[in-house]
Amino acid sequence: MYGRYGWEHYYQGQIGNQITLYFRRAIKLNQPEINIKLSPEEEAILQCLDREQMP
Repeated sequence: MYGRYGWEHYYQGQIGNQITLYFRRAIKLNQPEINIKLSPEEEAILQCLDREQMP
């Protein structure tokens, strides 16, 4: 789902007992806003995320 927003998973690490996923996305100046149509299942997943986890 994050791939549709231009995010790429590039590394997974572990700090103590927590797994950390690292994502990156190219920043393009003057890029129009990405308008993605999500499925109902994807919308439900997004509603469960913390604000900082949103794509």
